[in-house]
Amino acid sequence: MNKKITSYQVDVVNKTANVVLVTFMCMIYSAGIPVILPLGAICVVSRYITNKYMIIHHSNRVEGLT
Repeated sequence: MNKKITSYQVDVVNKTANVVLVTFMCMIYSAGIPVILPLGAICVVSRYITNKYMIIHHSNRVEGLT
């Protein structure tokens, strides 16, 4: 029952750590495999878009601010 009521919880620390990890891994391996840079950019942009969608559409709104 609680899973149906609770909203999407944003885990900012892990999401930021994952973006930093992708960025540094792309920088490290891009000297040998140059195609990794566009793939890393696509990964970071897709994470941004999905996180923005989840925050906008699946989180509860505060009553006083709507």
